[in-house]
Amino acid sequence: MRRTHLLLVAALALGALGACRHPAALSTLVALVDGGHTLLGRPRLAPASPLCLAALRALARQFPKDSTAEPYLKLARSSSIEGVRSTVAPEA
Repeated sequence: MRRTHLLLVAALALGALGACRHPAALSTLVALVDGGHTLLGRPRLAPASPLCLAALRALARQFPKDSTAEPYLKLARSSSIEGVRSTVAPEA
């Protein structure tokens, strides 16, 4: 498969994973948005790739109040990148 097809399939799989509230789904989604930590030990978001955005969208929909997902959702809401902010914005 071509890289673009693989990314599309992965994004679709993340959408399906985002419909699940299983703890394994949460840990997988968090792993995809986890960009490590700053020198001060604060969490950092992964680069804003299509996969990261799909994982953030799934976290915002299925795990908005979860203590594991919350730091990443908070970072996404305050991101300087409009696409990241809009991904986790409440649906109107």
